[in-house]
Amino acid sequence: MTKKKTVAVACFNIRCAADRRISYIELLESAFKLRKAVHVFGSVALILRTMSRSKSGLDGIISKFTDFDKMSDWINLDNLDIAKASDLREVNIPDNLRPGMKSFNYQFNEINHKLYIQTYGDDGSLSVRQITIHLRNLFREQEIIDEYGEIYITPVTWADDIISMANLINISKFEIFIQPPNPDDIPDLEEEILEKLRKKKAASIKEVFSAADSDGISIDLELEQLSIVASRNGYVSMHGKNKKTGAPGDYKSTDHPATVAIKYDPDKKIEGMAFIDAVDEFKAKERAEIHKRANRQ
Repeated sequence: MTKKKTVAVACFNIRCAADRRISYIELLESAFKLRKAVHVFGSVALILRTMSRSKSGLDGIISKFTDFDKMSDWINLDNLDIAKASDLREVNIPDNLRPGMKSFNYQFNEINHKLYIQTYGDDGSLSVRQITIHLRNLFREQEIIDEYGEIYITPVTWADDIISMANLINISKFEIFIQPPNPDDIPDLEEEILEKLRKKKAASIKEVFSAADSDGISIDLELEQLSIVASRNGYVSMHGKNKKTGAPGDYKSTDHPATVAIKYDPDKKIEGMAFIDAVDEFKAKERAEIHKRANRQ
């Protein structure tokens, strides 16, 4: 029996400033055309390697590879000494080639402005933190800013995880940070927040709550709803003590990004198809959270 493989997916919410309307498809295509590799950790770099339009938005591959300074010291593994110039005469690596390439699928949904990226598969793993660094650096390029203004990237967090953590902690400090939600297709509370940002000409909202006594902060429906908005448009952080053990602890939503992992039979399905299944499952879980939220209003 063939051993099943695993593919995992994370999601990134992409938004523009509250006072702008942009084409997110054109934004990503402009970023792709830069052909810019971004160092995300040490010698590890990421680059958008392929991109094509699809019915829902965009599909493509993001690759990571090893980038290094050929002029830096090399080690001779035979004697563990610094390699001599004579040792390096045989080294001839063209300037346009880099080793260690690993590739991961992505899918961009134009309607909800969300980018779903494979974080685990046949080529190993790609961390949410590395992807976030890559995207933020791409969108800070002057060409992008001049054309589209400031772009915000948030790794999506499961709102249920935030609420569950809040129920485990006697919270002494509770902080919510929200950048502009998607201006084109957002309902209810997110629309209210967006309008508030527009009126104040503000780029973000931060609210900090400190407990009045040892009983800690109570998470009512209003704070819960704000936390849900922050889970895909900013972050939530909490400081307090575990209700059972009394141990102090901190929680920040961006340290716990939402992921979906599924197993598949490689004899029946290729990795790309399994990735699509994982994205569909991620979207289904998102819809379930929204439905739960609507029922609580």
